[in-house]
Amino acid sequence: MGEAELCRIVKIEHIVCSRKSLFPDKSAHTLLVIAGGMGVLQINEEKHPVSIGKCFYAVPDSGISITPHFNELKLYRIFFDRLSPAEHAEDGRIFDKNLDGFANQGELFTSFPDRVLDMAASLYDNDADDENRAAGYKKQMIFYEILHELASANAPVHSIANTQEAVKRTIHYIQTNYEKDLTRDKLANMAKLSPEYYSVVFKQVSGTNLTDYITQIRIQMAKERLLFSDERLSDIAKAVGYKDEYYLSRKFKKEVGVSPSAYIKTPKKIVSMNPHLTRHLLALDVMPAATLSFRWMFGEYQERLNAGQCECRDWMLGFQDDELQRMKPDLMVCIDNISPEKLGTYRRMAPTLVVPWHVKDWRSHFRMISHAVGKSAVAETWLRHFDERVEQVRFLMGTTGAAWQSVALFNIRAESSFVYRNHGMGSQIIYDELRLQPPSSILLAPDQVSISVAPADFLPRYAADCIILSIEKSDRAEWRARDMLGSPAWQEWLSGPSHRLHIVDMDRWHGYDPISATWQLDDVERLLSYHSPSNIV
Repeated sequence: MGEAELCRIVKIEHIVCSRKSLFPDKSAHTLLVIAGGMGVLQINEEKHPVSIGKCFYAVPDSGISITPHFNELKLYRIFFDRLSPAEHAEDGRIFDKNLDGFANQGELFTSFPDRVLDMAASLYDNDADDENRAAGYKKQMIFYEILHELASANAPVHSIANTQEAVKRTIHYIQTNYEKDLTRDKLANMAKLSPEYYSVVFKQVSGTNLTDYITQIRIQMAKERLLFSDERLSDIAKAVGYKDEYYLSRKFKKEVGVSPSAYIKTPKKIVSMNPHLTRHLLALDVMPAATLSFRWMFGEYQERLNAGQCECRDWMLGFQDDELQRMKPDLMVCIDNISPEKLGTYRRMAPTLVVPWHVKDWRSHFRMISHAVGKSAVAETWLRHFDERVEQVRFLMGTTGAAWQSVALFNIRAESSFVYRNHGMGSQIIYDELRLQPPSSILLAPDQVSISVAPADFLPRYAADCIILSIEKSDRAEWRARDMLGSPAWQEWLSGPSHRLHIVDMDRWHGYDPISATWQLDDVERLLSYHSPSNIV
């Protein structure tokens, strides 16, 4: 960017794409920062694979479209003008719009994708307060930080003294452009090195030769598409850089030891990086080799995990990368709160299924996981039986009048407390499956998973005919709950003839998965279907 150049934000958008989307506005420079999901971005005739943390740039008048894979894509789109000093403008103009790019069009490398993604989110959050001058300055400052990071990271290679750093940039290019024609001459030219010297430095940096490295990346990406999509083998071959399915099959069998079709059916050594997803696997009768676990473990299923020699690790501690590497997993599953760097590390170890936590519901999560482990038929049978149970409970509630009660879900922890409306603490059963109604104040609240509320403020704001209370198993949380229930306001509410309070086990109600859904449905049937009185402890 020129010394006297200015950049002016035109518009910032947060976009969720569930199908192919065209971006018709071509009037300004466009910066795209991927916030979640996977897919393909097309800028004019160039196609680019996208995943969380990647950044892309297009100059004005460029055609842009994006197509999600597997699940929805989330991204930030920043429109901006580049303004250069106007030369000898008779109309008094100081600046003219500069349509040239500040970097090469297409994917922009960044050394810190997490940081750029955080800055893009902050930029979007600060965009709402246009009347606040300080907020405007902050927005502009964040924007220039983003441009500085991207311009610095994508400076011409000849400005990078360290040849190993230049080769690392080509490795990043291979990881994100594996479907393209990747030749040694082309990559060496990008690093501004001779082909022979590039090969030497590449092996020093990566530990393997260029051909083997490209093959490893392509086969790994083919594995993900085989497990996570319904694409034809011919389409997968082209998507990962091979001319046809026959060539891919030969390469795949040489590297993996089995054909692509046999690979899909082969049992996998699975590592689950989220306890909710582990319960999905257990519902499918699939035993993971290792899993992260909540402090309260997996209830009645813990014995099965122990018998299956599954290594359980407290989710607050996690697994170190070298531990995971030694496990040699065939498949990893996680949710979409993972950082781009960590996801890249996992994907280099094994195909990694990223479940979109808030974009999809637990049934969609279940189907995604069942598809990845070859158990789709098992999942559909499970869901059919579960739906029959839901209908039975709904019928029982209708006969007792409980189906017409309003229900609020309140959770008390040691230092916080929440009202839940979706994605957890039984909301998926109470509101989605059984179609019970929350108090109107919850319906009118902003659309979010939970609403933070102090215990003393709960009744005035969210009182209902029936309150389901879950309490964290800690002395502090239990003291807060007793203090709340002993207050005059609660004693008066409890004396109401139509009011019911049911205290449930948070271990059973915390989860958002098939097993937790079954536990919660069992509790609802017992507590709400037979005029059960309040159970105060």
